[in-house]
Amino acid sequence: MTDRTAAKPTPATLEQALPGYRSAYLLTVSDAARPHVVEVSARLAAGLLEVRGHGRRSTSNAQARPEVTVLWPATDPGGRALIVDGRASVAEDRLFLTVARAILHRSGEAAGDATPADACTSDCVELSFARP
Repeated sequence: MTDRTAAKPTPATLEQALPGYRSAYLLTVSDAARPHVVEVSARLAAGLLEVRGHGRRSTSNAQARPEVTVLWPATDPGGRALIVDGRASVAEDRLFLTVARAILHRSGEAAGDATPADACTSDCVELSFARP
């Protein structure tokens, strides 16, 4: 009898993690310092994260404030979201993100009184990634 609940191995690199995710969301900041979120497609290309499917507002935001985030929600209950932070450059209908940080994130439950109020209780895994 096999254990069907055995956990899949945790990816160690961004390249290994990306195929396990579907829809991504690009997060930028407007001139009024408000967040702007749109659904996009993203793939790795030559060490950069190539983002497509964003609109004029996201493009304008990224040109003015190039520090952006791409988020892939967890695909399963209790799974980890993939979060990639970086610096965007705009080329026609695409953004190219130079990755600064990539993590797998799962919210953690507070561990009661034993956990200091300022301690992080999230379950995060830093991912390595190729630099362009």
